[in-house]
Amino acid sequence: MNLISRKSESVCEGNYVVIADCCRIEKMKRKVSFIAGFCFMLLGLLVIAPQTAYAYNATNAVNYADTWAEARNPGYTQFSSDCTNFVSQVMRAGGAAMNDDWFYYGSRNYSRTWSVADDFKWYVKDVYGAARLASGWTRDGRYHGSTYLYPYINNSSNIPNTGRVVIFYDWDDDGKIDHSAYCVGTGYSNDQNIYADLVDQHTTDRYRTRWTLHSYNSQSAFTAIYAFGI
Repeated sequence: MNLISRKSESVCEGNYVVIADCCRIEKMKRKVSFIAGFCFMLLGLLVIAPQTAYAYNATNAVNYADTWAEARNPGYTQFSSDCTNFVSQVMRAGGAAMNDDWFYYGSRNYSRTWSVADDFKWYVKDVYGAARLASGWTRDGRYHGSTYLYPYINNSSNIPNTGRVVIFYDWDDDGKIDHSAYCVGTGYSNDQNIYADLVDQHTTDRYRTRWTLHSYNSQSAFTAIYAFGI
């Protein structure tokens, strides 16, 4: 009788161990499932996050722009119209991540958005997700479409002194961007000693010149300017 009782207890204890192990395994499965789901959620956020989610170092960008404004970095191809190639390099130096829409992998492998001003504006605005600071500014603030535009202002409150602003120029206001430059801050211009928002640029190389380019632009009466914060 005692033997049978002990045997029954042993069987019951064995079943209890099996059940307890099954419970622990089930709990572990739930934890693993939760962790996996959380990881996939984070991955999804990284995939759909705008380019501005990447850490951008404005100091590095401005230092690069000032260093190469009147020179050429031998690590990149030079173009006859080199303005957008230069601004792309500046943004890359600031930490902007390349992707399928904007990239440079050598003299034979780069995107149009890297080197062509109008395509670059599309990328900055629609893909990178930059904030529009000024849209179609003109010299005299003339009527344009359905609104009056701001006239040129040497030191504009719309252009913050952050080292994170790209300027685009449509020389004849035909809707196609012809030129780009990088705003490096506010101060006295290197060429005319005018207190203003300043840009560095290529093609006609300029170091810390007034952002409107008014003094150098024979079409300034017709030029529209756009600015984006990156």
